[in-house]
Amino acid sequence: MINRRTVLAAALLAALTATLLTTLARDVPEAEQSTLTWWYAACWVLFAAAALALRKVPASHVTALVLAGGIAVALTGLAGPPRTSSDSYRYAWDGRVQAAGISPYDYAPNAPELAKLRDPWLFPAGRPTLINRPSVHTIYPPVAEAYFYAVHQLSPPGARHKPLQVGGVLLATATTAALLLVLRRRKGDPRHAAYWAWCPAVPVEAVNNAHADALGVLLAVVAIGAVVRRKALGGGLLGAAVAVKFLPAVLLPGVLRRRPREVAAVLVPAAAVVALTYLPYVLASRSSVFGYLGGYAQEEGYDDAGARDRYALLRLLLPDSWALPAVIVVMAAVSGLVLFRGDPERPWRGCLLVTGTAFLLMTPGYSWYALLLVARYREELRKHEDRHEAMALALHRAGPAVLASGATVVLGMLVLMAAEMNSTRGLGPVAAIGVAIALLTMLTLFPALLVIFGRWIFWPVKPHYGSPEPTVSGFWARTGDRIALRPRAVWVVTALVLAGLSFGLLQLRADGIGNADAFTGNPDSVVGQKVQAQYFPAGSGDPVVVIANADQADAVRKAVAADPGVVPASIGVPPGSKPVVNGRALFEATTVAAGDSEAAQQTVKRLRHTVHGIPAARAEVGGTTATLIDMNAATRHDNMLIIPLVLLVVLVILGVLLRALVAPLLLIATVVLSFATALGISALVFRYLFDYAGEGTDLPLFVFVFLVALGIDYNIFLSTRIREEAGRQGARKGVVTGLAATGAVITSAGLVLAGTFAVLGTLPMVAFAELGFAVGLGVLLDTFVVRSVLVTSLFLDVGPRVWWPHRLAHDAAALDAAGADRRTEVPSASGSTPQ
Repeated sequence: MINRRTVLAAALLAALTATLLTTLARDVPEAEQSTLTWWYAACWVLFAAAALALRKVPASHVTALVLAGGIAVALTGLAGPPRTSSDSYRYAWDGRVQAAGISPYDYAPNAPELAKLRDPWLFPAGRPTLINRPSVHTIYPPVAEAYFYAVHQLSPPGARHKPLQVGGVLLATATTAALLLVLRRRKGDPRHAAYWAWCPAVPVEAVNNAHADALGVLLAVVAIGAVVRRKALGGGLLGAAVAVKFLPAVLLPGVLRRRPREVAAVLVPAAAVVALTYLPYVLASRSSVFGYLGGYAQEEGYDDAGARDRYALLRLLLPDSWALPAVIVVMAAVSGLVLFRGDPERPWRGCLLVTGTAFLLMTPGYSWYALLLVARYREELRKHEDRHEAMALALHRAGPAVLASGATVVLGMLVLMAAEMNSTRGLGPVAAIGVAIALLTMLTLFPALLVIFGRWIFWPVKPHYGSPEPTVSGFWARTGDRIALRPRAVWVVTALVLAGLSFGLLQLRADGIGNADAFTGNPDSVVGQKVQAQYFPAGSGDPVVVIANADQADAVRKAVAADPGVVPASIGVPPGSKPVVNGRALFEATTVAAGDSEAAQQTVKRLRHTVHGIPAARAEVGGTTATLIDMNAATRHDNMLIIPLVLLVVLVILGVLLRALVAPLLLIATVVLSFATALGISALVFRYLFDYAGEGTDLPLFVFVFLVALGIDYNIFLSTRIREEAGRQGARKGVVTGLAATGAVITSAGLVLAGTFAVLGTLPMVAFAELGFAVGLGVLLDTFVVRSVLVTSLFLDVGPRVWWPHRLAHDAAALDAAGADRRTEVPSASGSTPQ
């Protein structure tokens, strides 16, 4: 009988394979390559679903399903030429050069000595070569070069990129088989092999792009599996992996042992393999066998932290010049920890820790989702002696809040894709992907690091087992108790003050900023523009461009010249342009006012209205001023569309997370009030304190997105904890405990975010200074007033009904009533009990 769970996993795997095939086989023009991102994202969703379904598949079916699925997934990479990388063209070239008896390290691809090896495939006539960096020598180590040579020798003539892709299929499948074999011998779960076998990155990178890293992965997996029992073999294989790509060298601390003899048993074979594989190329080459490796490291920013946003996580805390030394120190510390505390029977654990740390330190920075998890973990450490149990409970209880926070930001950013402005639309997926990666890191790698390093990571205030809970005493506990005395008065007064400050919106002038007012200082360009306006028409640098049918051109010119905002003598054909092309005439006109001024915009609007009224002219008015008008109109449209959509997304997520209706509506109301207050205060400051000329049309939208999509985290942190405590202690006590437990983390997160945006105020551009001030102020209001005071007092005043229509509303009310009964039963001074 066919097992239904096996069928479900197979169906999801088939869907993943079909989607990958569609993604890689699509012939998408270069200008539309970004559309592949969404297909690729769908592949990852299906991969996650298939991996989850595999957990329920009977053990007897798992190995066959993983292996067959891995082969099917890998084969999809053959559907088309390399999509996102040109590295395989260099591989093919290096193999061809070696087949001609020439060392690949001696000459760059465009060297005249190699002219006879060029063909129309890699060097198409009239177009740039397909090989990346054709003017530099190769950087690949010897085992990789030997692989390129072997593939070339085994390939039929004219096969082009296909042999390398077929090699990628074989390497990916061999890695899956190796993982299954190692897991079987170690009595591990074969389902874990699917994380490689079915991963969408494998057919894309290992097969379609044919990256040589796949060979390094295979050798590293076999090495780690072999090193436990056969150290020399494992060391030799790891040396071979290093001789494919240097990155596997970071695995060494995980496979070494404390005793010198055991260290030598691994290191000596590894070093010997690296040296022996390099030796033939050293003897045959007249140039350095390291090729362009140093230049590549510089390009990637490994030696200059600011060059490519390398080490961004450390650069949030340290000066750029300290980043590389800090990486060395941290990597040495983690390597030492793995070397002396690692499990010799499970070397892959140490290898994963060192590799994960290396990626975390050397790649761009992540968000602060860790703060909620750290706070909950710290709290659980006081209740549980075993830190593993404490982390498990922290993840179980704080994980949904962190996941919901991240999902809210991701979906909020994706809403930006509905915008008309390409600059706004493009921000959405980029920001969403960054947040999703940060979320994944904070729910996987970061908890593991916290557990590994133990309680001392919280030094100097380590959370000892049995130490007092901050929910009982402390600043936020006392604040909650004070608010609980008169919650209605607190929220009414707070709401009235915030609403009053929001009336500053009446001073908001989000109609755009002219070039002369775009700087916080007075740069030379502004000075020059003012001097030009003294002697020439202010709009001479940005003329209005008019196009009309040639037979009506004279009538259109007269209409344009008659407008008081136009300099009549300036009307004419642009230098070097034909007056008429395909029956359409073109001419320019200079406005009296500066092209980016409000007066010039009104002039263009009048001109458009006038020329559109001339029969059969089909006249159009363009130019810089017209473009500015259209951009402002599109931005205003985006403001009216995006803001309600983001609020709707947030409301839906809050409703699903809290399983209530009243609480999400209250939280959304506080979000809107917080946004209005922040923007109102900012408008007053911009006008009367900073003396800015105005605000950009996109300022309200970006302030809203950053405040709501990012600031909603605080709502989620607080409300989920209140909900959890309400189920145990009742609505009233749950609110006070929730505030006490999350007040510190909300404050910390708010200060981090506010400080980040405050940095924008140091830039000399008014638009960035306004955005940084408004968002920073809004975050501080959210942190110290809205979430900590307004939301707390509202929840206290509404009571258990805040969780309607969920059953928690009834349960919390019962707990509140029971607590009230216990308080009334306290004996009086005379010993009697009130009836």
